[in-house]
Amino acid sequence: MKSRTEQLHTIERENDILRATLARYASRDCDWSSEDEATCECIACTATRTLKSLDDWRFQASFPERLVNGLHPREAAHVAAFRKYMTGGDADERLAGILGWTEGSGFMKQIHDWPSARDWYVAVAVVQWLATNVGMGVLEAAGWKYTRFDEDRRQVDAILPQELP
Repeated sequence: MKSRTEQLHTIERENDILRATLARYASRDCDWSSEDEATCECIACTATRTLKSLDDWRFQASFPERLVNGLHPREAAHVAAFRKYMTGGDADERLAGILGWTEGSGFMKQIHDWPSARDWYVAVAVVQWLATNVGMGVLEAAGWKYTRFDEDRRQVDAILPQELP
């Protein structure tokens, strides 16, 4: 019987193989020369969409509806900036570095060789929370000042009805 760590290593290796195979197919041109790659069912377009979805799960926030309705622009901007920063290279390696799981970090390195789905969920939830009114209060108490209130208000006002019942 494999230990939990060995099982996780096996899953990670299998995911790496899957990702490499999908990347090979995704690098090809569309087999059907489709105008709409989002709905094309050829191998190249399907592999491209699948690769993207393999990374998207990492950035699901704790309250995703708050990011898409336009009423919480600070939260959406924070999560978008976090996603952009983290996808500039190997996202798992970056988060592991932030969490302090670098080479030679002792006990934690022996337990985890990569961030888990829970680690990603917590990281994105913290980033989103820092953009809430309470989170902003914590940041401002630490000396950080948010300066885009007017831009955020204009964005929200454009979404809300002009007259409330």
